[in-house]
Amino acid sequence: METKMKIYVTDDFQMFMKKANITDEIVVKSAEEVVQGLHDGNLDMGKLFKKRIASPKQSKRDSNRSVVAVQGEESMFFIQGWRKSDIPKSGKEIPNKLLEVYKLFGASLRNATPKELQSSIDAGVLREVKHD
Repeated sequence: METKMKIYVTDDFQMFMKKANITDEIVVKSAEEVVQGLHDGNLDMGKLFKKRIASPKQSKRDSNRSVVAVQGEESMFFIQGWRKSDIPKSGKEIPNKLLEVYKLFGASLRNATPKELQSSIDAGVLREVKHD
């Protein structure tokens, strides 16, 4: 990454990563793509995005979806992830009420102080993804 943006994953996203065989390297590459404007939906005025993430040996289109909160060029938070195959074919992929939850949670992460973020890391709610 050009800037040294901090990348975090929530405990829910971490469980999704294990289920979908997504590595930290894949998360870092996805974060780089979001920074470049390569996402699949602006959900909250440039602060929350939907992003497709491919599992190994699968295409992005057929694989997974995620919700990512962005704090300027400083931090990115992978909030939630799901496999496309786990979503019903009809209806919205992200229902309105759930989208509101993501917006509120994303805002709380973006507005957290470094001390609050560290407390979340210490509690196991967040993990910083190390990258070069």
